[in-house]
Parts: sequence; structure tokens; C-alpha cells
Amino acid sequence: MKLRPLSASVLLLVPALVTPAPADVVVLVADRDNTLFEHAQGATSNGVGQFLFAGKNSMGSRRRAVAHFPLEQVPTGSTIESVVVSFYLVSSSSGNEVFRLHRLTHDWGEGASNSGMSGNGAPAQPTDATWLDGLTPGCPWASAGGDFSSTSTGGAVMGDVAGLITFASGGLVDDVQAWVDGTEPNYGWILKHGDENAVQTAKRIASREYATSAWRPALTIIYSPGPDCGGIAYCGPGVPSSTGCPATTTFSGSCAVADNLFTLEVSGVPSGQFGYFLASRTQGEFMPAGSSGVICLVGQIARYNEGTQVIQGPTGSVRINLDAIPTCIPVGCQSEAVLPGDTWSFQCWYRDVGPSNNFTNGLQVTFE
Repeated sequence: MKLRPLSASVLLLVPALVTPAPADVVVLVADRDNTLFEHAQGATSNGVGQFLFAGKNSMGSRRRAVAHFPLEQVPTGSTIESVVVSFYLVSSSSGNEVFRLHRLTHDWGEGASNSGMSGNGAPAQPTDATWLDGLTPGCPWASAGGDFSSTSTGGAVMGDVAGLITFASGGLVDDVQAWVDGTEPNYGWILKHGDENAVQTAKRIASREYATSAWRPALTIIYSPGPDCGGIAYCGPGVPSSTGCPATTTFSGSCAVADNLFTLEVSGVPSGQFGYFLASRTQGEFMPAGSSGVICLVGQIARYNEGTQVIQGPTGSVRINLDAIPTCIPVGCQSEAVLPGDTWSFQCWYRDVGPSNNFTNGLQVTFE
């Protein structure tokens, strides 16, 4: 596949796209991205390469880009007013083509693979996403080419002139709102051609590793802070367990203290293994001795390991008592009241096969 260089004259237009930021606005750069290269063995990736690829090359092989953006800077309970996802088109093998974003429904990774300028990928490294695996090795997609919503939530035209490409739609607003509310896990988006029957449609796009920082994938969110509560995943995905996939902590019920219906949930724990939830007011990251995973909590850490609070893999849930008497989460040997507006972080520790143990992602919850 030959991607022809594009005119640099469009760079003169980019400053005109920059407008003064409103008060409640955040611009987030992708914290991981990758390319899924169609390959029968799923053996190629481009985890730390400076380019993403999307479309079909001259040999008829599809490329799909994936990108994830961290949302910790958006206050839980916010109402999302506007979303713009931007990519920078570096070079192209075709004229105007419609590309679409779809919400991913399966976790994926960015390993150490690097294909340089090549649009054919490099040998996949541990934790890389490939055409067959969300994380290499052993954590497959349910469908080759990635697991994502069949409904596109945003589209844009990419041509043959270098420049910033923006996606903005109500569907993207809905995606981010669901992620901020915690009703859907944030696995990011997949970028693919709108008609993958078309040939030679490939585009080369700047990745988060691109030398020019302004060209890296970005998510601009305008939001209104609100009184509602919600949960945001952070410090993830967790390190894959013996299953090949990371385990995940989420919540269900309500994060309103008065409702007393807050329930922590975990999925992906190896079958037959036990675990328990942890809680702290303070976030951090370190790998404890003897563990395969990273704990995302520091300071005073509570442990829910009494009786029915102990979970058994592959899934489990624990309802956390938020009654007024007491309205508390234990910290060490004490109890501390949970009040509306408080923010706590949670994580699940679990035993893995053999002597190892591991952790899920972290979950930040603001209570109402």
C-alpha cells in the first residue's frame, strides 16, 4: 500500500479552528491507541507506533483504529453538552471517504509493537490489540476485527489533504454521558471506513505517540456540573489474569446515600478463585510484592472480606451499607461516614491460579 504525502498548506488553516474555551471544558489526549490490521493469525499490531491506520489497503485488507480517552477530569454527575473527537490526517491513498466511530464494548490494549511508516503492522507484543485479540495473548474479541456497537455514533469525511478531522454528534455525546454516568464501561471508540466493501481507502493518522503533540487524537468535552452521582473507571485495564483477560470492577444500583442501594460488582475473576473489594479516599498506583497486578488505592484502605462480602469467581457483587446508622465505609479499624458529595475509590483484589494474586481496574464514585 502506498500512501501519498499530502499538501502541508492546510496547516495554515488549523489555527483558525482554535476558539476560546468555555468555562466547563476539558481537552483530553488519548491515553492509549492502536490499529487492528486484518490478519488471519491476528499477529500484527502497532501499539507505540506514531501512526494509526484506517480503511482498506490496495490488497483488500482492512485496518481499524482504536482510541481511548481518560475521563477522570470530568466530574461525576456532569451533564455532557458537547463532544468533539479529533484526529489528524497525515497521508492518504484515496480521495474523500466517510469514516465512522463506534463505541467499543470490549477492553483492549496497547503493547510495545511499532511498525514505523508501514501500514502492515509489526509483530504483536504482550497486551497489544490485534485483529483477533483485544489483548495479546489469549484475550480474544468475540468477533474478529473488534467488538463494538453496530450503530455508528459519529461520522466525518477524510479526504486527500492533510489536516484536522473532527467528529461531532449527539451519538458521541450519548457515549460520553454513559461513560461518565457509569452505565457503560469506557473502552473508547473504533474508527473504521463507512463502507468496508470499498477498496484502497486507507488513511494514515497521527497517533498519541506522534512527535507533534497538537496532532495527537483528542477529545474535547463541554459539560455542566450537576448534583447527580456517578462512577468513573480509572487505572485500567487491569493486568490480564490467567484467563488472558483483565477483571473489571463496576457498580449497580444507586450512588445516592439515602437510597442504600449501592452495589459493587466484579467480572472476569478466574473461576473458583476468591476475592474482595477495597476502598479508599485516595488514589495511587503501585505493585505490591508478590502480586501480578497494580493496586490503585493508597492511604487508609478498607477491606470488605467478612462472610458474604467475599466473592467467588468468575463474577461477584457486594452491597455496601450506606444507611444513616451507620452511613460508613470502614477505614482500618474505624468507620467513616459517607456523606453526599463525598468521593471514594474502589477496587477488587482476587486470587489467581497458583500463588499469584491480581487487581481489577479502579472505580471512582461520587455519592449523592
